[in-house]
Amino acid sequence: MVAKALSTFLKTKYKPMIQQRDGMNCFYCDKPFQSKLMSMITLSVNADTEVFDHLNNDATDNRPENLVLAHSVCNEHKKNNNEWIVKAKQKLRDNERSANIPIAHAGTDKETATETDTNAIFAEIVLKELADKLLPKNNGVSLKEELPLKEFLDLVSAKGYKICGHASQNTMRRIVDMFCTTEFPYIKEKNESKRSVIRLRSEKEYDQS
Repeated sequence: MVAKALSTFLKTKYKPMIQQRDGMNCFYCDKPFQSKLMSMITLSVNADTEVFDHLNNDATDNRPENLVLAHSVCNEHKKNNNEWIVKAKQKLRDNERSANIPIAHAGTDKETATETDTNAIFAEIVLKELADKLLPKNNGVSLKEELPLKEFLDLVSAKGYKICGHASQNTMRRIVDMFCTTEFPYIKEKNESKRSVIRLRSEKEYDQS
């Protein structure tokens, strides 16, 4: 039985295989995608954001043969674009005939964590939680001014365990450290109470880094 939702696990597993089969650009318009990292940092979802498109429009049919990568706007436009509908149907037939991507899951999407690069999943969890809680929302206010490091590691480790069946706090700590370098808008430090916390860099701090 095919899973009814395309899980983060399967997205991570199938993406490199689909890219090898179809290339790195949008299947429909053949133009590049917005950097997923930048879209997560800015909490923006725009026309260039990458999504998984079901060629037959059946969101429960998660065979890799039925999946391509497309811009979010192209994914929407496809529904009313007869040329792209025909293109999708032909692509699905070609994929099924050639079987360029083997069906790697049998029954469900509960593969063991060693079957894929779980670090990519963990990094996505950490970055999403940082952005959700620390980046300003539409009203210009963040949910939190700072995040206690220990509690944050507990949270992301629990989310990682829920998805992958395991999650090391040491791994999560290394990922947090990476996102607290000068390449990203977060910083890890001791607050006035000498507790390790994560917070958003000020504009001045970011310019000086």
